[in-house]
Amino acid sequence: ARAHVIMDAAIQKWCDEMGTSVEKVTTMYLDNKFNAPNVDGELLAKCEKLETLSCASCGLATLSGFPPLAKLKSLLLNDNRISSGLDALVKCENLTSLSLANNRIASVDDLKPLADELTLNVLEVEQCPLTNAEGYFETIMSMMPTLNTLDGRDEFGNEVDDEDDDDEEDEDDDEDEDNDDDDDDDDDDD
Repeated sequence: ARAHVIMDAAIQKWCDEMGTSVEKVTTMYLDNKFNAPNVDGELLAKCEKLETLSCASCGLATLSGFPPLAKLKSLLLNDNRISSGLDALVKCENLTSLSLANNRIASVDDLKPLADELTLNVLEVEQCPLTNAEGYFETIMSMMPTLNTLDGRDEFGNEVDDEDDDDEEDEDDDEDEDNDDDDDDDDDDD
């Protein structure tokens, strides 16, 4: 039970360490800093100025209960177990960049609420089961006409190299992480 830190505690600790408050914080990187299947607690809803939130590797399984954060532009949720609740994000009307890479989103249809309500420019769903469907790339691109980048590629399928010129280094880091990750084995049984 030692690893079970609730989201509120992680948010409070981040704000304390950054010398800011929940009401003023604009960026939070909570990767690995809490462990919860869903977005609970009350502090996230109070982060009204939040523009960038990263909750990678936090054990999230659903996004239901995600609060409407009007200023949120970039949301990173990679390496969780998310399979439902994406429609909660439609209330974050300024969201333009969303990473759901390495989650358990099974169907392109699960993205439909986002396509209907949001103006996403960047979306990552690589390593989600939906990417096994033939033509998923084209389907999502046509469903979300505002997308510039899907899984690191532009609408023509060319790799987009916007900020990361050090791709080689990144890849090495990822391999190291995978060795520590016990979850990988479970996914193959599904």
